[in-house]
Amino acid sequence: MTEFDRLLRRIVDGLERGSLTLQEAAHCVGEHAARRLDCSGAALWTLAGPPGLRVLTRIGGFDAAINAPLSEPLQFTLAGTSAWMDALSERRVFATADAQSDARLGGGHDAIVDPRRVRGLLQAAIGANASLWGFVSCAQYDTPRTWTPREIAQLQRIAVALSIRRSRDRTAARARVALPVPPVSTTSS
Repeated sequence: MTEFDRLLRRIVDGLERGSLTLQEAAHCVGEHAARRLDCSGAALWTLAGPPGLRVLTRIGGFDAAINAPLSEPLQFTLAGTSAWMDALSERRVFATADAQSDARLGGGHDAIVDPRRVRGLLQAAIGANASLWGFVSCAQYDTPRTWTPREIAQLQRIAVALSIRRSRDRTAARARVALPVPPVSTTSS
């Protein structure tokens, strides 16, 4: 079991017991990712809405530059098509050395890029099959950063673990609410 798997188990237990909020859980994931990748900050985001009208919500994260949780709410709507969304959906990862000049972001990502002077940006998709539920985002502030294949693989492993956990939780929740179906009688009266 990896360090992240142990962390994820503690987070899930905390969420189930009610000793952790979703925002605190996102802080734990963000802090782990920021420290593993030695970047300025990391956050957990959700995606909702149909393609062409996505609502992005930052659940929480960690700002390593000031050693504090990212707790202020952040939400924005991404209307239309986006090369960024295409990359994240199809390749399950988005990496840019300089978010300020990357045309794939198309100016629609000011809520992610501007507030923290984000330059380097690395994101890995959370989801299963063709659905995308969210992403883990790592940022480098103030200076561009070229992400290494090792760093990309590390963030993808974190996202895959979150995807598997979320998929298991959803399957378990569906099983709990499924009503038993009475057997059909084949005898006639």
